Amino acid sequence: MAGVQHLSASLVAIVLVQLGALTSLLETALQPERPLSGTKTAGSAGGGATDGGSPVKIALFSLGNMCAHRECREALLAANIWDAISK
Repeated sequence: MAGVQHLSASLVAIVLVQLGALTSLLETALQPERPLSGTKTAGSAGGGATDGGSPVKIALFSLGNMCAHRECREALLAANIWDAISK
């Protein structure tokens, strides 16, 4: 069963790369943090988005999770993620 789950996760990772999900997440992660209307500021105790976290934080968390998959990791490296990180 573990082999089927690994295969399924790999297929999902490939599809996400092909559909541009990594690029969209990376673009979101590079956006300046800004508070949502009616929430605390980005530097305050609340994370924004009704304390679920800001879009930037969610994108960074998602990119980190996706790096566990070889296909996603390779796509991010090919997209020169190090340049984006240095910004």
